[in-house]
Amino acid sequence: MPATLVACGFCKAPTHYHVLSTATIHYRHHPHHGLTVTMVRKCSHLGPHQVQVALPSGVQILIPEWMLNEDLCRGMEIVEHPTLAITGLL
Repeated sequence: MPATLVACGFCKAPTHYHVLSTATIHYRHHPHHGLTVTMVRKCSHLGPHQVQVALPSGVQILIPEWMLNEDLCRGMEIVEHPTLAITGLL
């Protein structure tokens, strides 16, 4: 799908447009894993590295940008013992 320009509904500037492109949700534990989505916008005001994407159904969701990174998600695996301490998550 080629990139498409759409008027921004969030920004108030009438000449502000976002360039839409497609991506795939690669995080295997996401309920929409494997779907090709349309990237609507980055949403840094809702947290670092969040993106708003449109599903093929037209429903828009907010997901962490890393879930679209095939190389990063491919390297993730479930292990018997965690390699990250709980304190590292706080």
